[in-house]
Amino acid sequence: MSDTQHRLYLAFHGDYSALKHRGFVFQKLYANNYMQWSLETKKHIGYIRVWKRGAEVTVDELTNFAGSFFQGLLALQEAGLSPCIAKHAPDCIEFIQDEVTQTAHFDEAAFSRHDAQQRAIYAYLNLLDNKYGHIEGHQARKEAAAKDGQTFPKQRYHLSCINLTSIKPVFDMIKTGWITVVPR
Repeated sequence: MSDTQHRLYLAFHGDYSALKHRGFVFQKLYANNYMQWSLETKKHIGYIRVWKRGAEVTVDELTNFAGSFFQGLLALQEAGLSPCIAKHAPDCIEFIQDEVTQTAHFDEAAFSRHDAQQRAIYAYLNLLDNKYGHIEGHQARKEAAAKDGQTFPKQRYHLSCINLTSIKPVFDMIKTGWITVVPR
């Protein structure tokens, strides 16, 4: 079974009325009559949202990757391993997002694939610069590549970083059994 056949999400099994005591704010979104509780983890940009419809939990900073991210972190924890802590931000966890399979990876092989992809992109950009001179801007580089009948390389792997305070409330609810990682 491929990774794309079993995407994961965070399912909520807790008590909606107790979310207020955990700092969540209730909101009713009238367009589709959705009920949602949200907790701001980063001023104006980081939210954890618990949706009544579908009993789903989303983390804004992990759009499409929340289930895979927490499954990976829980697997690391069970194995007694620690995630990679960002060098530039010691309160953040680094991981690789695979845009094709929409999965999060913490293993050394994923970081190696990301590094190899970046080296290939830089080599390609240097090739274009050597052929056409220095080219400013992404669109101009794409046009230069099209002149040669080539396509600009796509980035499949992205290095991401998330603050530990942004995910702590979710971990707390996983520990209490209020949230589980389940296949969609």
